[in-house]
Amino acid sequence: MKKIISMLKKYVEVKDIIIFAIPFLTFIIALVIFFPGFLSYDSFQQLGQISAHRFSNWHPFIHTFIEMVCLKVWNSPASVGLFQIFCFSIIWTIICKYNRKAKTWYEFLIQIIITIIFSLNPLNVCYSITLWKDVLFSYGMLLLAFIIQVIIDKDFDASYYIFTIFGLLMAFVSKMRGNGLFAVVMLLLVLIVIMLIKKKFKKMLLLLALYVVGMFSIFGLEKIYNVENNEKSALNAKAFHVIAFYETQGYLSESDKTFLSEIIDTNEMTNNYVVSFSDPIYGLINQEKANEYRSKVIKIIAREAKNHPARFISYALDSSVMTWAIDMPEGTIGTTLWLTLDVPNNTNVKFANEGKIIFEKMMQCINFTLNNSISRVAFYSMSLYMYLSFVIMVFLVILKKAKYFLVIACNIINIVIVAASTPIQDIRYIYPNILMFYLLLIIMFNCIFNIKREKKDNSIKIKR
Repeated sequence: MKKIISMLKKYVEVKDIIIFAIPFLTFIIALVIFFPGFLSYDSFQQLGQISAHRFSNWHPFIHTFIEMVCLKVWNSPASVGLFQIFCFSIIWTIICKYNRKAKTWYEFLIQIIITIIFSLNPLNVCYSITLWKDVLFSYGMLLLAFIIQVIIDKDFDASYYIFTIFGLLMAFVSKMRGNGLFAVVMLLLVLIVIMLIKKKFKKMLLLLALYVVGMFSIFGLEKIYNVENNEKSALNAKAFHVIAFYETQGYLSESDKTFLSEIIDTNEMTNNYVVSFSDPIYGLINQEKANEYRSKVIKIIAREAKNHPARFISYALDSSVMTWAIDMPEGTIGTTLWLTLDVPNNTNVKFANEGKIIFEKMMQCINFTLNNSISRVAFYSMSLYMYLSFVIMVFLVILKKAKYFLVIACNIINIVIVAASTPIQDIRYIYPNILMFYLLLIIMFNCIFNIKREKKDNSIKIKR
């Protein structure tokens, strides 16, 4: 115990404790008020799997497994919220500590201000205590981006310890969401090319080996718990949502409609079509037939896109509005926050403080920010934070720090994949946007203070 305390004293400063305490205490207060946290239909589906000890990969099993471990420690959904709060607070503390190189009081003050602003954003508060895979996925993306910063700073010659964590973390992010897998693999290919150019062969092989080990470890865990393969086909959902768009506009030929009627009821398809929501269409698909004739369906979409590109672009923009519009149009279907426990009657779960003054005041405050047009954009627009991130990147380029673009590369890939794969307008899918913005903000101020410190040091040397 004495060794642990002495080690903590060596590496942990009072500044670190203050940075850690701001989000940790803020989110803990929210957890107490909204005890046991925010739960949606997805949350109860996973809790049901844990209760029945019968698992499927409808939701990523690695996330269900983490929830199961949390419940073993403390048999309450709040244990998951507490774990998420601790994870973010630790990650954010490490990020701030690493980017506090100038060691001046105003540098620390800037970090305090940024941390307070982040911690008081209702979206960040509520997501920290929401039982969604998207929350831990986003925190994983944040840590991934930060480690890339460290690797860049070391000119891809970071320690083997860093590359070990990086490889395992990439596997974790890959298995937390389907879009995460594609984003990480594409990032990994870019990193391999860079490391080959820089002749960092051993560390490149270590990164690949640890990524494979991490992936196989999660696959092994799924085998141990007999996880059923019940994954939703995102490709089928997206393909037939496009088909539904063409049908509602009268663009499909009679032969196309005859063929498609073997897979889906085309009349029901048009009746259930909503540009921003694909689930009603997905429920009508004969999945066996869809898988069998998938290539032909894709050919129809490709043909129409080639012959009438303007139509396809119109659909693409309308069905992915959350990824580019600063404020989503009224009527778009999707969730911003779950502010009620959407529970079946037999669960008997409710907010512990429901009806109390503090609970009602907090609900009123959050609902006000959601209903006010300015605060809705300021707090909840993930595309706004994407654009702001681009602005910071331009500033970093001016500071001759263009290499930091790699920090947000994985998230940019993720945004493109989400835009291309799902028309469900749910900002939780691109929640990493706001995390990347705040990371870049911390990096930007670190660069500014470092440049000032270097100029000061150089001027002192010249005087000497």
